[in-house]
Amino acid sequence: MCKTIISNFNVIATDLFEEQEKANGYYVGTNRKGQEEKFPLLSIAIGVVPTELSKFNHYGKVSEMAAELKKLAKKSNESRYVLDQRKK
Repeated sequence: MCKTIISNFNVIATDLFEEQEKANGYYVGTNRKGQEEKFPLLSIAIGVVPTELSKFNHYGKVSEMAAELKKLAKKSNESRYVLDQRKK
């Protein structure tokens, strides 16, 4: 499912940029300080937390783990997903 989401996202995101931006691997935009800056092309990061294992006693723990996994996925400039594979 994650591969399908990433594939579909990449098709849509690619259509947002000009050929030169795609070749460069970045686009130029204005940052929060009002300054021009180079930004990497859009990507999506997904953290996958299997919940069929009963290692969670509170929904907040699921959210916490998902945030941790998403942070790992975002370390890449490309669209990526990270699946938690830890055992209890």
